Amino acid sequence: MQLDDRELEQIADKVTEKLIASRQTFIAPRLMDVPQTAAYLGRSVSSVKHLIAKGAIPVTRLDDKVQVDRLLLDQLIKATTV
Repeated sequence: MQLDDRELEQIADKVTEKLIASRQTFIAPRLMDVPQTAAYLGRSVSSVKHLIAKGAIPVTRLDDKVQVDRLLLDQLIKATTV
């Protein structure tokens, strides 16, 4: 079965709509860099760097980059708010 241009455009439009919808429900990555962590926490990059320097946020160094584990961060937040 061969599709004509109009049918292909309709399929492309549906795929585009689904991709846009999936971006809105995107789950944050497990490992985040400092800017991503700042956005996740709703803080500035400098405040996140300060918290990391104080040892308040646990980090992992991966390829010489500081990475924050989102799941560990969520657990830490949960433990401190209970």
